[in-house]
Amino acid sequence: MLRPPVIPTETFPIRVANRERLTCQGRHDKVWVELQGTEFYLTLFSLPLSGLDLVLGVQWLEM
Repeated sequence: MLRPPVIPTETFPIRVANRERLTCQGRHDKVWVELQGTEFYLTLFSLPLSGLDLVLGVQWLEM
């Protein structure tokens, strides 16, 4: 299991697909990800989710 260092950040709310609001609990910078042969680095934000490893959002889609 990957456990990159958590960088403390000012908390902010995020609305997820079921319209629930969650609070960001920190971030992880320069996390290497490979999807279908494409490699890139992402800044990830830590959320209190269970059953998910990674949620790709608007920032990833813009890439």
